[in-house]
Amino acid sequence: MMPFSQFFFEITFLGHTLIIDSMRIALASFFAIIAYIGYDVTLKPHHSQTAVLPHQSIFKTLFWINGACIFGALFFGKPLWKLFQEYSLISYVSYVNLVFISAAAFCMNQLTTHPTESRSFFWYCIAVGFGYMAIDELCEIHENIDSAIHQILRITESHLTDRIDDAIILIYLIIAGIAILRSRKTLHPYTIVAPILKTSIIYIILMIIWDAGTNQPDVLNMLIKHPYHARILNSQLGVVEELFKTVAEWMLCGIMLYCISIEWNKSSSKISSKKLHQAFVIFFCLLLGITGTIVFLLLPSIPLAK
Repeated sequence: MMPFSQFFFEITFLGHTLIIDSMRIALASFFAIIAYIGYDVTLKPHHSQTAVLPHQSIFKTLFWINGACIFGALFFGKPLWKLFQEYSLISYVSYVNLVFISAAAFCMNQLTTHPTESRSFFWYCIAVGFGYMAIDELCEIHENIDSAIHQILRITESHLTDRIDDAIILIYLIIAGIAILRSRKTLHPYTIVAPILKTSIIYIILMIIWDAGTNQPDVLNMLIKHPYHARILNSQLGVVEELFKTVAEWMLCGIMLYCISIEWNKSSSKISSKKLHQAFVIFFCLLLGITGTIVFLLLPSIPLAK
């Protein structure tokens, strides 16, 4: 007859496994919902008579790659949040998304630069900004800024001050918003993508709020008495931040593809298709090289995920 202690252990283990599997299914279902909303909003202008997305296949490819990586990370990560940590699968997926956006913005800069017109640096700034965000994704620049603020100002780490890095991300978003508002005239030809941009910004704001809420388990500690259970659940719920971020990123990829298509269809666009592709590849590879160099230099201090 099976000892009671062994029976109790097996029942507890089975219950824990069922809870984890249920969480995986719940997170996958949640991702499917927000991904469908993002997909529908992004492709909706394509069905109108005022906008066409010739690069729809590129966007769909990005959609399926991102989706496959997210579902793979959700169902094969052990523990559940392992592949969503820094220097793991989803971190690299996010990096590639940001590099794609940056390179596409550089192409827009090439398309919108005309010798007879006043030069606008908006798209160049967007390219540099997202290039910085891509490097930040792997090198954790905003986390290091957070640490530097603690050291310089001699701030004692607490549940509140540990959320400074989330405030830094919010500052990034505010800077981007100011840049967009100041460049409304430049962006007027691309108003068709406004609903996509608004939805992606909502996802980014939700990402920041969720990250701030799950940065430390103190919020769940108020609801769950057992600290260990609160910490485990907090780690699982922290995955939602990455779900919002991934969907927002490939929606921004879709925005860039729309803008390139709109600008390309203008009669004033003189750059050849070959040169445009070359510009994209060169800038993409340049960002990879810069990131690789920084990571190599910082390698001894980077806590690579095991």
